[in-house]
Amino acid sequence: MSLRFQRAELISTIIIIGFFLSVCFHYTAHFYFQRPYPYSTFLSWPTDHHTDYTRVADAAKSWNPYRYRVAAFHGPHGDQFPNVHGGEVGNYLPFTYIVALAFTVAPHGIFLFFGLFLAGLAWYFVRRSGIGADPHIPPVAKVRLVFVLTLMSYPVLWEIDRGNFEGVTFLLMAAGAALIGRSKYSLAAIPLALAIAMKGYPAIFLALYLPDKKYREAAFAAVLSVAVCLAGFAVLHGGLVQNIQSLKTDLAFFLDYYVIHGAGTAGTRMDCSLFAPVGLLNSNPAFIRHALLYYNGFALVAGALLVWLIAARRMERWKLEYLLAAAGLLLPSISYDYKLLVLFIPLTSFLSSARRERTDAFYCASFGAMLIPKDYLFLGSGVSIANGVSISSLLEPLILLATVAVIVRDVLARGAQKEALPDGGREEAPGGKQWSRQP
Repeated sequence: MSLRFQRAELISTIIIIGFFLSVCFHYTAHFYFQRPYPYSTFLSWPTDHHTDYTRVADAAKSWNPYRYRVAAFHGPHGDQFPNVHGGEVGNYLPFTYIVALAFTVAPHGIFLFFGLFLAGLAWYFVRRSGIGADPHIPPVAKVRLVFVLTLMSYPVLWEIDRGNFEGVTFLLMAAGAALIGRSKYSLAAIPLALAIAMKGYPAIFLALYLPDKKYREAAFAAVLSVAVCLAGFAVLHGGLVQNIQSLKTDLAFFLDYYVIHGAGTAGTRMDCSLFAPVGLLNSNPAFIRHALLYYNGFALVAGALLVWLIAARRMERWKLEYLLAAAGLLLPSISYDYKLLVLFIPLTSFLSSARRERTDAFYCASFGAMLIPKDYLFLGSGVSIANGVSISSLLEPLILLATVAVIVRDVLARGAQKEALPDGGREEAPGGKQWSRQP
């Protein structure tokens, strides 16, 4: 049995057990003990199926997403947000709406959206993990592993439930990371730039260029993302300046409604950000607003230290990708659970890595734990949507932090020379071949 097969079997076993335990728990709690949502499902609000897709798509069709259905809306502390309709805000960068517009052109665009996402995820997983070409894995086992590790995983189910455009963002990030792993640095800048132009936070993956000192390609990706954003603002109704101002207003509302006044409530019910547990300590909006200032400073320092570590120490590619993925999940003030899709980037690299470590079992357990639902307990008063915060909002940051700590310990202990891959820094490709990569 190959190392890849052993790792995939262990992670898939954890996912199967975690999935069925959660299903049994929620079925029992809802049908036998008559507990309402959120005890009825590990997914989002039952009335919100696919609404992330439909809301963005409807706004995109108007070509006026930042002032879609203009109506006055009052925030939770009385502030008026004149371009918000019923709590809906244009809180995405313009390229997200342009992507959404492309799906609305096709009949039944939502089916095309999910079809492309699932097909892209499966193809990426099979190719980059090497499971599809591994001669040591029986064909039936390959189908089972791909099905369990993708379609049964918690973030994929959450993405299908919500229909968030995070699915497209993830595929673009994954394409960029895979191309960098194959030394196609300039080509990788295009999908990375488009991912950044959709949601911003994928900019953390520009650090993938640092170990190989490809600063020009990283700068190209950054400049291209800015150019795509400015072009998007310009072509949408309202023009460049007005749309930028409207986005600032909408983001201010989003921060106020979901982070400051939503802390410790439904706003952070499925949130893997490091800031989410703060609201459980004290959900007073004044405290949260004050704490957020300090947290933003901490996030900047933590991000800078991460960049220094990546530039100063050589490490396996999957560990580099995990550190960046964890930063993209932990450091923003809010990270809903569909963003856990980003963990498939280091997971595929981990499965393809030829290096066996004493901590392999821990890493497998960490990946498995992050890919299963964990909402068995809800913190706060009662079980209402307004007060039920999943225990996963505590467990997920802890698992991510523990894994980051183990990776950093290994990297610092081994040093730059010892941490290099046995083949000189190359990434194992499907079929036992090696991707070319400059030392």
